[in-house]
Amino acid sequence: MERLLAGVSSHAAKGSILALTTEVHPDGLDSALVISTVDDVMFGGAGPLYTIKARDA
Repeated sequence: MERLLAGVSSHAAKGSILALTTEVHPDGLDSALVISTVDDVMFGGAGPLYTIKARDA
């Protein structure tokens, strides 16, 4: 993970900032519903959120 972030950061424009959010949810929840809820409630629809997997996945 550290090498991936270092590699991505090395290609970023000077003065830019790399932001990454990772999320997991408990088994039994609908991942699509979790994504839309997190995007709307936590990020005000600013997304894009592509995937939030169950913790066991």
